[in-house]
Amino acid sequence: MSALPRALAILDQRLPGIFRVHMVASGLALILIPCTVLLRRYRSAHRYVGRVTVALVLTGAIASLPSALASEASPLARLGFLTQGVLCLAILLQAIRAIRSGSRPMRLVDRPNQLIPRGTSARNSSLA
Repeated sequence: MSALPRALAILDQRLPGIFRVHMVASGLALILIPCTVLLRRYRSAHRYVGRVTVALVLTGAIASLPSALASEASPLARLGFLTQGVLCLAILLQAIRAIRSGSRPMRLVDRPNQLIPRGTSARNSSLA
């Protein structure tokens, strides 16, 4: 018996590896995003934690795409989850471009963190 809600347990059966990678990577990314922001004054630590965070956000967002499509949620909810994953990838790529070009707009870097919790809340409320 799974400790997951029924809809997520079904998704875990359909995509056992991909769904688990999505959950772990996205969860760790949610923890590390604020840590990365707090470490801005410590350049070496900020860069190291930032690179790990980027890898986790990228992994979680890529794994979210098949998870959204294979979900038991309604078609509209699946479209929302898919859109969230695509937007998260697009914003992450924009943030990487901005950082490499030397500009560091905080609004751009913070956007993945603003998108992810909303989707998580929507997912939890759609399971009820």
